[in-house]
Amino acid sequence: MLKIKISVLYLAVITSICIIISCNKPEQDKNKNPDAQVKNDNKHDSIKLNAEPYKDTIQNYPKNTGIDSLKALMKKERKKRYDSLKALKEEEVKIMAYYFHPTARCVTCRNIEAYSYEAIQEWEKKNKKKVAWKELNIEDSVNEHYTDEFNLQFSSLIIVKYVGGKKDKWKNLEDTWKLVNDKSSFIKYVIYELNQFAKNN
Repeated sequence: MLKIKISVLYLAVITSICIIISCNKPEQDKNKNPDAQVKNDNKHDSIKLNAEPYKDTIQNYPKNTGIDSLKALMKKERKKRYDSLKALKEEEVKIMAYYFHPTARCVTCRNIEAYSYEAIQEWEKKNKKKVAWKELNIEDSVNEHYTDEFNLQFSSLIIVKYVGGKKDKWKNLEDTWKLVNDKSSFIKYVIYELNQFAKNN
């Protein structure tokens, strides 16, 4: 009888131990998981600490980039654009001097041509600009269209201003006939007219 009681007691103790072990096992697993999670979190934290911090691109701009500095920058750009357009416009402006004459030429006609050419050379030297010179026979069939274009009736000195390859204005210097006997006044007259044509207006 005593042996039976010891056996039952022994069995009860073993069963209790098994129950305790089985009950504690999940708790141990649960405890393991948080530890692992903590370790993993620590690992990520260390990676985050070692990683390059995010840089805000706004910080790359100069501190003084305000409305006033932006206005100044825009003004500077406008001036640069205006200067380049002005330079381009000046390059596009071209003055031409045409001297038209018939096939038969008198002394007066030849003097007008010679004085005109001399005045143009003097103007070029003073202003450091070029005037294209063309001497054309108005009776040549190739040049007949100029008669209507410039309303020609006799030997004439015509100055023409071209802007961007297009004829802007022209003038027949008719007073050359009146001043042909006064070379000095003749040259002054032609230079004056060239100055008027060279203006950017």
